[in-house]
Amino acid sequence: MSERIVIHTVHGGLDRGLLKGCYFEPTEVPGQYNFYQNGAKPTDKPLAERVSQSSTFHFKLGMWEWTVEGRNFLISNTAAFGDWHNNDKGPNHDEGDGESGTFTAQAGAGLGSGSEASSATA
Repeated sequence: MSERIVIHTVHGGLDRGLLKGCYFEPTEVPGQYNFYQNGAKPTDKPLAERVSQSSTFHFKLGMWEWTVEGRNFLISNTAAFGDWHNNDKGPNHDEGDGESGTFTAQAGAGLGSGSEASSATA
């Protein structure tokens, strides 16, 4: 059985913390994944369904509409990487097109394991 691919690192706008801990769960179709918010169970409704490498997908998280751009979205059974943006235009609703950034995810232990601590000191 494949493991969850959990977002551990997010760069970019202030809303980036909402993505941390979200995860991809493989579906019964090879190469397709459901995307869940942090704390969700696989029996909960996914934020996005049947996403695959290079596919653009949209979802609502918190108060914002989010997009992961397919042109830079890579995913396998062990890792994922992508560019994100949302429609948060800031407190005055005048900050351009919203926030954006990148994320990385991996299957397995991730946060709290010795690997992250040792890579930070290397």
